[in-house]
Amino acid sequence: MAGLHIHYAISKRYLEKRNEEMTEAFLEGTFAPDLVKDKQISHYSGDRDTSNLLKYLGEKVQLKDYVKEHSLTTDYDKAYFLHLVTDYLFFTTFFDRDYLKRVTYSDFCKDLYYTYNVLNPYITKHYSLDAAVLDSLLGEIKRAQKEKNAFGDWGNLLASEERMAAFIEEVSSIDLDDYFQKWK
Repeated sequence: MAGLHIHYAISKRYLEKRNEEMTEAFLEGTFAPDLVKDKQISHYSGDRDTSNLLKYLGEKVQLKDYVKEHSLTTDYDKAYFLHLVTDYLFFTTFFDRDYLKRVTYSDFCKDLYYTYNVLNPYITKHYSLDAAVLDSLLGEIKRAQKEKNAFGDWGNLLASEERMAAFIEEVSSIDLDDYFQKWK
């Protein structure tokens, strides 16, 4: 999934572009899908084979299944949906397809977590993310990294600061109501 820093930056920019304040419910919805043990349930995906990375990533988030069961009536619902849209676009449009065709799932994960480690300080500073919010999530981040074997400080950088900023700006500009209707 897109990292928590990316989700936080997108939520913050989404609200800024609409002159809206960050509510507690919106903040909770921003992180909720990633703060559970079984992300397959929270992201409306099922068991999948990682041997075909492109197919696997394309099926990580099932927006159609989410919209069947939910509406966008609360700040929590909007933020949760924005999180899922972010993950969907992150895994279906953000990465180079040729790279995804030639790399294994394991190497992709190493490169992805390396990219997070490199870009998170930039994202935090560039988008003036609240360190207290990020600190409160640190335990969850460390747990997730431990589950992924904390891939550490090596790997291939999958995106530049500019590419990540462009993605954050693009996703934060989406009209959630229109996007929700698209998937109905």
